[in-house]
Amino acid sequence: MKVLPVLKHCAQFDEDSNVRFLAINELGRNWNSQPDVFNILRNCAIHDPFNPQNEERNEVENPRLRAIAAIIKQYPYDAATTNLLKDRLENDSDEKVRKFAMRVIAGFSQ
Repeated sequence: MKVLPVLKHCAQFDEDSNVRFLAINELGRNWNSQPDVFNILRNCAIHDPFNPQNEERNEVENPRLRAIAAIIKQYPYDAATTNLLKDRLENDSDEKVRKFAMRVIAGFSQ
């Protein structure tokens, strides 16, 4: 079985937010040079259904936040990264994601 297709699927479609988080983390760490990984991470950063109020445990990590962090680390100079950060600052439903985007944008402008 090939790992990359499984990771791509889990990152986008698994019902468990922990599984999505781990798959996104792995894609960002070890597969960033593969075609479509940036687009998958971007899609996860925008469309992942994570809602902190719906999670049973507080220690569950937000997959959208992990996807944004992976994009910043692997694609810091891509114009699409800056556009994504601005979009998440204005439109993300999770305050943690909005604050993270604001801190990163402030760091980019220094």
